[in-house]
Amino acid sequence: MAPIYESDIAEERFARSEWNHYELWEKVEVRLRRHRRLWIAGTVVLFLVLSSVPTVVDQRPKWASLGAIRVLGQELNRLKREAALGHSAYRLRFAGEGSLDFTVEKTANCLATQGESVRTGTLRKSGIALSLLNEAQGAAIGVPGLKEGFCFDPLLGAEGSSAAGTLGGFAIIPAKDLTEGRNDRLSVLLLNGPTGEVSVE
Repeated sequence: MAPIYESDIAEERFARSEWNHYELWEKVEVRLRRHRRLWIAGTVVLFLVLSSVPTVVDQRPKWASLGAIRVLGQELNRLKREAALGHSAYRLRFAGEGSLDFTVEKTANCLATQGESVRTGTLRKSGIALSLLNEAQGAAIGVPGLKEGFCFDPLLGAEGSSAAGTLGGFAIIPAKDLTEGRNDRLSVLLLNGPTGEVSVE
């Protein structure tokens, strides 16, 4: 067996130490590369978030008006179901000009001016001021045939339905847009046919 000298041991120790340093620097380089990628990804995400803020701020009133229209559509469908089950006419009436507070009444028929109040509610679900457009305001911005109330009789159908099958609808707009003359954030609920079929635009 060949003798082992101190110089051989030192050389082997040096080679092992050099290899350990190489592995250490490789790990450090991988960690630095990972940090660099995380910084780049974080910067891209932050850029996208910051660039979307103006769009979100601008479109938030539109989303609020769409939410109110959706609630109104659900309320009208509920009213028609109750009218069919109760074999009586039901009317949805808004509290006043531009108000989103409503009352649902049970009446003998749609020609009756007063009825028994069944429930009250509101279409306001967010802090954004919204307004219900009346017929004159709708005609002024190019949306004719808007209604300010809705009555459904299970025998005769929706009040005001014509032979052609069109009834009209409701429009909700951010209150600020009324003064600015802006109508791109307007949301419209259409009522079609004698049953007042609901569709959103």
